[in-house]
Amino acid sequence: MTGDPIVVAARFLSTQLEWARHRDEDEIKPLLSEIDRCARVLRSLVRGPQESRYLGVCGYEHATELQPGITRIDPCPGDVYARVHRDGSTARTGTCRTCGATVDTDARRAWLDGEVRAHAFSARDIADAYGLNVKTIRSWAARGLSTGLLRSYWRTDAGIVADWVEPPEGVHRERLHYVGDVLDMAVAEKARQAEAQAKRARRREQATTQGDAA
Repeated sequence: MTGDPIVVAARFLSTQLEWARHRDEDEIKPLLSEIDRCARVLRSLVRGPQESRYLGVCGYEHATELQPGITRIDPCPGDVYARVHRDGSTARTGTCRTCGATVDTDARRAWLDGEVRAHAFSARDIADAYGLNVKTIRSWAARGLSTGLLRSYWRTDAGIVADWVEPPEGVHRERLHYVGDVLDMAVAEKARQAEAQAKRARRREQATTQGDAA
């Protein structure tokens, strides 16, 4: 056959409508799912690439009946993404690009945050992932050496995260921090700034009141 492959495929599918009409649900469902997936791909090509936010591995459990009474459960290894709207907000649900399963964006974000809090990464990686200032994180770490504001670690050759010690001369060693520690610091710092701003506002109000009274 010649011509536009999309047109050819559409014409072929149109000739199968009578066949599909007489199939039972279990037989026709995979075909409809595949057609729907192809339609989504075509729409994405027409609209162009759209920014999306990664929400982790799918993990949706798909059941396959091997024989009566024996069912195999396979977690989907696909990746889940949520669309980012033009105003910068994220869609309420994310979709697996492999199986099409949907997840609640806020719930998945909370789960991801809980998963990574106990893992150590570099200041740059954490800053990029959470929109923080890498210089601020490093300043917390520098002060942390003496005051304990933000503890630092390093990964040994055996892959163990150990308390930070200065490396021998000529040896490069990446300073790591636990994500949970950094996020807690960020929350505390934001609260401190808000409190300081409120105090300044109260002082300005008091000064204005005293000036009016005079």
